[in-house]
Amino acid sequence: MLRLDDKVQATSNLSGELARQSDLAALHDRVARLPGYSALIVAAVIAAVLAASFTVALIKFLPGGIGL
Repeated sequence: MLRLDDKVQATSNLSGELARQSDLAALHDRVARLPGYSALIVAAVIAAVLAASFTVALIKFLPGGIGL
């Protein structure tokens, strides 16, 4: 009976280890699909240029605004 218990314990440990490996593989696949560093820099530069342009347009063309 103890031998059977040891085999069941070993099998459950192995299945738990395999489950963790599949979780890690799934996480690796999700992380691999994220945008890279250069894409994040380009998005930040575009956002900064658009925000600055919008602010300048508001100051210049807003009636009764700061630009008068």
